[in-house]
Amino acid sequence: MRTLSDNRPIGVMDSGVGGLTVVKELRQLLPQEEIIYVGDEKNCPYGPRSQEEVKTFVEAILNTLLQQDIKMFIIACNTATAAALPELQEKVDIPIIGMIDNGSVAAVNATKCDHIAVLATEGTVKSGSYVDAIHKLNPHIQVLQVACPQFVTLVETEQTNSSNAQQAIRELLTPVKELGVDTAILGCTHFPIMRSQIQDFLGSKIQLIDAGAASSQKAKAVLIERQQLRDGAPQSLRLFTTGDLQHFGQIAQQWLAEDGMQIAEIQIK
Repeated sequence: MRTLSDNRPIGVMDSGVGGLTVVKELRQLLPQEEIIYVGDEKNCPYGPRSQEEVKTFVEAILNTLLQQDIKMFIIACNTATAAALPELQEKVDIPIIGMIDNGSVAAVNATKCDHIAVLATEGTVKSGSYVDAIHKLNPHIQVLQVACPQFVTLVETEQTNSSNAQQAIRELLTPVKELGVDTAILGCTHFPIMRSQIQDFLGSKIQLIDAGAASSQKAKAVLIERQQLRDGAPQSLRLFTTGDLQHFGQIAQQWLAEDGMQIAEIQIK
């Protein structure tokens, strides 16, 4: 019997450039898929903003991408997932994939001592969404939340290898080393850009979980289950920013290193 296919694009959004780490994972898992990405750099960072404000941003981006007839929407931002995911899932009939549940499942499966750290933005930490998701899976797990807003700024300004980055890592992550954690969730899609620096500081005994990578695996599983994989050859990327095009394009070229990417500014109403 012929397998069904769906050649519509996948829509992906983030508050800035961090969600490109999810795009990179998706390209490795699903190279044949067309991806449209929106980085909302005009309103970055989302972490200090109210959940209502973040929800408004995400819904506007979703509505813009729905005009491109997307078949799936991936919220490649933990803060936006916490603020908007359940409500948006009720409003549209395409699958919407967030970061938090998938990252939590991966971390719960990984921990041996039932002590997990969540490294995230202020908004994600305040929401308690990771704590809730982890405790639904295993109420006995201890969860240490650490707000790391400096990491977002360091990534957006391309300072991940600077002395400022090393200082921020020491100041923020020392408790993670000292309190017996064996698993830490990178609960912001910007943070995998600093993965090597974070791992070097924490040491090999603490396993890092990339919530974006876990969510990319989930997206692939959903498309397979719904028989919506695209037919044909690998597709090029369409990348958009609401902010500075030169800055965004430079980072996109550096991180993704793909030929034929379309990079442009976009207005979100």
